[in-house]
Amino acid sequence: MQLLHAARKFGLPLILGIGIGAGLVIFAMQNTAIATIGFMSWHYSLSLALLVTGAIALGALATIIAMVPGFIKNERYIRELKAEKKAAEDELSKYRIIIPIAPPEQQLNQQVPVYVRPMPNQQR
Repeated sequence: MQLLHAARKFGLPLILGIGIGAGLVIFAMQNTAIATIGFMSWHYSLSLALLVTGAIALGALATIIAMVPGFIKNERYIRELKAEKKAAEDELSKYRIIIPIAPPEQQLNQQVPVYVRPMPNQQR
């Protein structure tokens, strides 16, 4: 059972990785021409396939770096929401009481939680 679950979890990324890798190999074999890049006074000569693959990799890296601030902001927001949830649960637990209920068809020791509001001081 665990092997089947692992295959479902890692199967799709493995198949996609193999497909992308095979595509890159085919792309590299079909684009063996040499390209020269000039930047200011620097000149580089390299394979066209390597140039395109490097440009794609740099673009992906720049995208990931641009997404990092959003990830950090979302993590902080999630942490704040969890703290608010905990505070609300703690507040609600103040008003929780247990009232034993024992109809004939139920067991005698079964209890049902009931939430009540405290009465204001003037109504007590």
